[in-house]
Amino acid sequence: MTSAASHTPAYADVDLSTCDREPIHIPGAVQPHGVLIAMDESLRVAVVSANVGPMLGVEPSTCAGEPLARLIGAIAAEEVAVRVREWAPGEPHILTFDQDEVSGSLAGVEVDLTLHRAGERIVLEIEPLGRPRSTLLSYQSARGAMARLGAAATADELLGQLAREVRSLTHFDRVMVYRFDEQWNGEVVAEELRDDLNPFFGLHYPASDIPAQARRMYTVNWTRLIADVEYEPVHLVPVRDPSTGAPLDLTHATLRSVSRLYRRWLPEVRRLTIRFCRS
Repeated sequence: MTSAASHTPAYADVDLSTCDREPIHIPGAVQPHGVLIAMDESLRVAVVSANVGPMLGVEPSTCAGEPLARLIGAIAAEEVAVRVREWAPGEPHILTFDQDEVSGSLAGVEVDLTLHRAGERIVLEIEPLGRPRSTLLSYQSARGAMARLGAAATADELLGQLAREVRSLTHFDRVMVYRFDEQWNGEVVAEELRDDLNPFFGLHYPASDIPAQARRMYTVNWTRLIADVEYEPVHLVPVRDPSTGAPLDLTHATLRSVSRLYRRWLPEVRRLTIRFCRS
């Protein structure tokens, strides 16, 4: 943990006076519900999340330089290789790990694979499929969503429908559309949320509420999933990429660990909401 704390907010202490300087794109850690593997163009492993041990049955410290097939099996690795050659990173890719090729908790489990590039690395993220196949994006569902968005008569209707469509696809508890003014003050201009949550629609926030580096990240990665607000980060092995000496850029990673300050804030908001609702 000590080596991670030297550069990453996933472990370092942070408060309101330093949060605007957090390097949130290089947390050096991921959320524990999935596995991250960073590779070179030949699909040889360079960096892994430490939970490859319990989830894939491979010792993290032995992964560097190994072919991807050693971690996820030859069958799954070949499917990843095809995806890399075709390069369609936005397409969902579902498969079941062969129990004869993969050990650990993901053996025989249906998983969702996603790919993106981070500098010279190809980054593979693996998440157990926790939703029915019917919710995955298809041609019919995409066409229906576009038709509903196209039917909006005003900008407000379009934003409201956009929030509904995104929540339908992601199953997030809350989806907000956030608008910034010229000074970067924010306003929640549309929202779709679970019935038992307090709405944020119409609330205004000062520019300082979202640090500049977080705003920049939102412009390139529009969704952020936090599966469990009280999770413990899983560090990357090694923390620094051997080829660059720098932490792996996780700007586009679904599993990216978020700021410790933010994780500290979310459970408190939940407790305050519960007390408010009971009072």
